[in-house]
Amino acid sequence: MIEDVQQFVTAWLNREPAIDGIVAKRITADELDKQQVFPAIRHTIISTLEDTDLDGVPVALHSRLQVDCLALDRHEANALCRLVRNRLRGYRGVFDGFEVYGLIPTDAQRNQYTAPKANAKGKGIRVAIQDFKISYQP
Repeated sequence: MIEDVQQFVTAWLNREPAIDGIVAKRITADELDKQQVFPAIRHTIISTLEDTDLDGVPVALHSRLQVDCLALDRHEANALCRLVRNRLRGYRGVFDGFEVYGLIPTDAQRNQYTAPKANAKGKGIRVAIQDFKISYQP
């Protein structure tokens, strides 16, 4: 049974064959694998607001989630980001006991480039970033 929003995001993305075919389960919460094999997906909770009932019991959480799609070239990062956005956009339902009330992209996709270190051989990393708002049951 899934217990937190980041477990849900990882599991839901891993179940999409097109995404799994590209990243081969390299989907992580908060930090990348130390081996840094690309392409990969990293997702992070940016902020969370809590709705409570009159007794102070949490009834819903609303989080802002940042998803980074990392690759060695811009086209691959952008294509991966489109797949992720299409997979997550509009999800509503129960997945492995975890209830999601809604999941929508916020803001436009943005891109970053990280240049390689001076002594490193190889390319820099391209990142396509998409934020989402997710509302769910704690």
